[in-house]
Amino acid sequence: NCKTAFQNEFAALLRGAFRCNLGGHMLANTDFGGIFFLALIGGVSIFALYVIIERGSLVFMKWRLDMSGLISYVLKYAERGDYNRVGQTKHDTWGVSLKGEIPLDDLVIRTITAYDGYDRFREQDDDFTPDVIFESIDEDNAWQFSQEVHLEGELDEDLIHWEAGGYYLMQQLESESIFFQGAIDSNQAYTEDMFSFALHAGFDWQFLEDFTFEAGARYNWEQKDFQFVFLGANPANTQSFKDSKVWHAPSGTVKLRYDPTEDLSMYWKYSRGWKGGQFNASATQLNARPAEPVSVDALEVGFKGCLLYTSDAADESSSVG
Repeated sequence: NCKTAFQNEFAALLRGAFRCNLGGHMLANTDFGGIFFLALIGGVSIFALYVIIERGSLVFMKWRLDMSGLISYVLKYAERGDYNRVGQTKHDTWGVSLKGEIPLDDLVIRTITAYDGYDRFREQDDDFTPDVIFESIDEDNAWQFSQEVHLEGELDEDLIHWEAGGYYLMQQLESESIFFQGAIDSNQAYTEDMFSFALHAGFDWQFLEDFTFEAGARYNWEQKDFQFVFLGANPANTQSFKDSKVWHAPSGTVKLRYDPTEDLSMYWKYSRGWKGGQFNASATQLNARPAEPVSVDALEVGFKGCLLYTSDAADESSSVG
């Protein structure tokens, strides 16, 4: 019978090749050790696929299944681990930019004007299970406009190269979300308007034949207007929040470079970076303070060089260092 065939073929199972031809027999009161069944309904063959290994020995779990139990078992576990909300993402982006350059004697003016935007739809199964525990549908869109003006020139017979300019950014973001937590639905929506500008200037000066000094500074200013609304299943949980913040700070860099040869350069550099604050749309408390700006001070020492050269005599490349 089929049970005897399983026992006889157990060694073949460990080698990864196992099959039992049912031949029309029903599976009734049959004991199976350590095997999950994946059966074709219409059922000609049953393949044993899983053996549980514990503490270096084979430990078996037993089931007593009849045909109806086998079918329900297969249907239950065939999709274990799959999403019940497959979901999809649609993302449309667009943009246009205009670049210009105006040479004026020893001065060059460069300008960049740009407009970008996007629309996005996301359907997500955030619990990663076949059950409805936590899922969401999100729609958001944004656009931004930026303008940059950059000037650069040379002084003192090309020993000093300088640059200066300004940057402006305007951005708007809108987002709407629906969250499914079991039988409870909730809605969240927020908007954010951002206005930012910066002024910057810098130069590099070759004050000796082998030494160059570089320095630059930038002043950053940023404003964000944020509005948040949460609509819970219970009207008592409905909340809203609105705030506006302005952040500003300087940033910059200083660098000293030594060039003993054309192929070797050593340098020392200090820089300070800055990033404006932000509102957290995922905060559990609507009145939570926004994240403060972040600044980073970095010190760097290093060298740059060419590790390969071409021999003029042999006309071939060799490794150096």
